Amino acid sequence: MFPYGLFLTSVDTVVKEIEFGREQKQLFHISGEQLYYQPCLLTIDTCKVLNELKPYEVPLKEIYDDFDTEHDIEDLIKQIFGNEAEEIDYSNTYNDCLHISNHIDYKTLQIPDTEQLIIAMKANLFGDVRANYTPWMLFSIPDSDFYDLWCSIDKEIVITYNNYRISVIARLTSNEYDIEIYETNTNTYNRIYRDAESIPEIIKIIKEEIDCPDAKETEFHVIEA
Repeated sequence: MFPYGLFLTSVDTVVKEIEFGREQKQLFHISGEQLYYQPCLLTIDTCKVLNELKPYEVPLKEIYDDFDTEHDIEDLIKQIFGNEAEEIDYSNTYNDCLHISNHIDYKTLQIPDTEQLIIAMKANLFGDVRANYTPWMLFSIPDSDFYDLWCSIDKEIVITYNNYRISVIARLTSNEYDIEIYETNTNTYNRIYRDAESIPEIIKIIKEEIDCPDAKETEFHVIEA
């Protein structure tokens, strides 16, 4: 684990911590032991998010309690970049009900009169989602790269059923799945947005949408895109 008081970290360190945690088990009173990490095919992998961000990482030295407040992360950004940054967004993927393996707490900031975005990010290391977060990581991203970068993190599966081909996309910007239904015989297309807890729930939504209530779940073939 991180040394006491360590406030800043790196992508490589956090990825190692997450991968280590995925191999551990937790004890449940009723069902016995379970692995901490039990994703479905539509879970966005936090390690993938971090590795996509890594080219934009700002290398940080080990700084301890001097910066251990929410306010001081902005002071640190000013120290690094020489200017104050304005906060654009502050969010947590748990509060937004996003489908991600390890929830992240992040701020998006911009230095005035520049096209550079700064992201300060922490990742949850399993357990209570209200606590047990890593120290801060910092990323400096050109505004022009931000949208494409966020879209590259999307997770997609394809579901086929008879003449239907359905694309289901989990996005880091929405708690609803983007479901695109294409019927090959009639060349018709429909797009809907729905929230769901599992792939069987998504299949149930699709059955309602294409009006095939008697179809069995096993008739729907799921492929990781």
